[in-house]
Amino acid sequence: MTGSVLIRISLFSPQPNEEVASRCETVLNTTMAEIDTYHAQKVEDFASLAKEHLDGEIEFYEQASQNRTFFLQKHPPDLL
Repeated sequence: MTGSVLIRISLFSPQPNEEVASRCETVLNTTMAEIDTYHAQKVEDFASLAKEHLDGEIEFYEQASQNRTFFLQKHPPDLL
C-alpha cells in the first residue's frame, strides 16, 4: 500500500494507531518467537554435530593407538 492509501484508510478507522500498533506488536512477537526457536534449534544442531565429530576423532585416535601398540608388539623397537 502506498502512503496515500494508508492515509485514506486511517480517515475511516476510528482508532487506527492503536490497531496498527497492536498488529505490529503481534508481528514482532511472532517474529521474535520464530527467531528464538531457530536459534535454539541451531544451537542443538551444532552441539550434536560437534559431539559427533569429536566422537569420531576419539575413535580414530583410539584405533591409531591400538594399531601402534599392536605394531610395537610384533616389531619391538630394538629390532627396527
